[in-house]
Amino acid sequence: MAKPRALPIDGFCVTRVAVDDSLTLFCRTADGQEAEIRIDGAFVLSDSGGNMSTGCVEDCPASAGPVLGLVLCNITAARITETGTLEIQFLDGHQMFAEAEDHFVSWEIKSSDGFHAVCLADKDVLVKDGA
Repeated sequence: MAKPRALPIDGFCVTRVAVDDSLTLFCRTADGQEAEIRIDGAFVLSDSGGNMSTGCVEDCPASAGPVLGLVLCNITAARITETGTLEIQFLDGHQMFAEAEDHFVSWEIKSSDGFHAVCLADKDVLVKDGA
């Protein structure tokens, strides 16, 4: 089980999205701080109307299509749940969820101030706070 907590990535704006064997959101703040949010497993993206898209880019790279709509969206809140799920809320009403997996690293966040959070294969979440 993970210790629920808020993550210090609110205020970041998604500047680009990369798709390879994982889905990566590259983010930046107005003052130049950078962060990467990498999702290696399945994710769910819902819009402000409650419409949901599911995906896993390793299985189907095209499933990342709806995520491209997050470019230039600001993150308003992010947290880890007790089950290791990553939850991110965006200013335009979108929400993204990435559940913890049993057999591989599910998601990882790194920022230029040294913050690092990773959900390990056993659903344990390690967090190193930044400077």
